[in-house]
Amino acid sequence: MVLKRPLYLTRDAGFSCYYLSLIGKHTADIGFQRLGQPETTVRVRTMPQKSDKSMKDISGVYSVTWKDQVIDGVPVSIAKINDTSYVAHWKVGNYQFSAQAAGMSAPQFKALLENSLVDDSAHYFVK
Repeated sequence: MVLKRPLYLTRDAGFSCYYLSLIGKHTADIGFQRLGQPETTVRVRTMPQKSDKSMKDISGVYSVTWKDQVIDGVPVSIAKINDTSYVAHWKVGNYQFSAQAAGMSAPQFKALLENSLVDDSAHYFVK
């Protein structure tokens, strides 16, 4: 399966893209900065599930305690890296996603997941 359109944070969400990479031909890795607050960053990864069915977490973050939640009907695993850094991973349809944020609080990260990332993936990446 070829990745045609990765999950993306728009200017309407208050972010601009500053980094774009492709990992192993199938995983988009995109970095965003909050407009006016360059110390607040988010990295979003998107991978078609069919490219590696055994992989359950594409975040690349290990040695954290994952807590499972449901956002917009989607099971999401969220972890705290430190006081201002958080990570999440989830699956929708035939795609896996992860988001890693730095420079924001836990409520801000959860709002970003609820209002942008998980919400968008639930609407635009279904079969």
